[in-house]
Amino acid sequence: MTKRRRTIPRSRAVHTPATTIKTRAYEQIRRNILSASLPVGTALSEYQLAKEIGVSRTPVREALKRLEQEGLVRSVARRGTFVADLTVRDIVEIYQVRVQLEGLAARVAAEQMELKEVDGLLAELDRAERLARQGDLETSGEHDKHVHKQIIESTSNSRLTQILAMLDDQVHRIRQRAMSNATRVPATLKEHRAVLQAIKKRDGVTAEKAMRDHLQAARDNAIKMALAGTTF
Repeated sequence: MTKRRRTIPRSRAVHTPATTIKTRAYEQIRRNILSASLPVGTALSEYQLAKEIGVSRTPVREALKRLEQEGLVRSVARRGTFVADLTVRDIVEIYQVRVQLEGLAARVAAEQMELKEVDGLLAELDRAERLARQGDLETSGEHDKHVHKQIIESTSNSRLTQILAMLDDQVHRIRQRAMSNATRVPATLKEHRAVLQAIKKRDGVTAEKAMRDHLQAARDNAIKMALAGTTF
């Protein structure tokens, strides 16, 4: 009796989903812009980026379109695509939105943020102040990001959260520069304390005003830096 030979199935090529490739291209370019590995004004070549990331030019092109919508890159007719800077007008517009919506978030937080969460943010603030006095400004920047994020999330308002999330990357760029300013950092932390103390007292009106005052001071500082030649 003749034995049948077993047929070994041919190995199939593993294809990476297109969505994964697009996401990888987008995330890597975005990360390089936010870390300043791609500084403001850098010309962005689809060919060169595709080669560095290890993808075709199509996902890179789509990533650049998305990043342009988010304000991180700019296309200039007959010149190409560049890492965008933030102009004084950009800063004004960003803070117009933040002052209104984060002021509201602080008022709502005073009504519903868990007191243990407020105490945790105050303890984090104590540490940031102590480290700032020792010259550690990076921790203050992380605290600034965290305190705003927690206040916004405490509202449980998905629409408010989504609108402000659209500004995250641009706010990150402003924060990076502003929180390297040794004179601005102590003022920022003092303003945070006023917001958190009002939230803890369940005083929504004062919390909203304190947040608005804080963001208006941050806006004025960013504009002053931009006019002095700082690129964001």
